[in-house]
Amino acid sequence: MEKNSIKKLGVVATTVVIVALFMTLPVFYFVIEMPLFAVAIAAIIYIALAVLMVYYALERFREIDEGLDDAVDYY
Repeated sequence: MEKNSIKKLGVVATTVVIVALFMTLPVFYFVIEMPLFAVAIAAIIYIALAVLMVYYALERFREIDEGLDDAVDYY
């Protein structure tokens, strides 16, 4: 696989997971009828997870750019 296609796949996968997480917030509020403060806490946790996922993805891309073969092979 080319380096650019790996990066594109990583960006798409990360975006899909983050969007899927945030799509559950309206479900929590309207369908499950969770209190608003609980939905706000879930949103804060989701934001933290999104930041960590993006940071981890950037680290992986940096390893791939440096030419480490195990960055692709083992993860």
